[in-house]
Amino acid sequence: MSKIKQANWDAMEDGEIDATEQDDAEFYELTVLVQVDYDQTKFISDIDEELKKYCDMIWLFEDDGRKQLAYPIEDETEAYYYFWNVKGLKNRAKFENKLRRDKRVIRYLLIKEKVGR
Repeated sequence: MSKIKQANWDAMEDGEIDATEQDDAEFYELTVLVQVDYDQTKFISDIDEELKKYCDMIWLFEDDGRKQLAYPIEDETEAYYYFWNVKGLKNRAKFENKLRRDKRVIRYLLIKEKVGR
């Protein structure tokens, strides 16, 4: 499934797919660091469901695996790193609030992408 999303993202960056022609949707990159104590499959499933509620499309998902943190965060020294690229995020504040309240999330970063502009 992620290979298809990667192919869509690559095609869009190469100009084969022009997602901006269809609408003026914005693209975002989401990075999430998750505590190692929790079921990672369940976490990914939960975030995918939330993204489907708030986004037009998930272009890419990448699991970067378990890594050592540069410094302890909330007494955690390791975390799982996950990345999503999404199109058309609606109600960003509400989505970020859900991430902030999720006890499994150590840190997250949600940034707007500049694609083809």
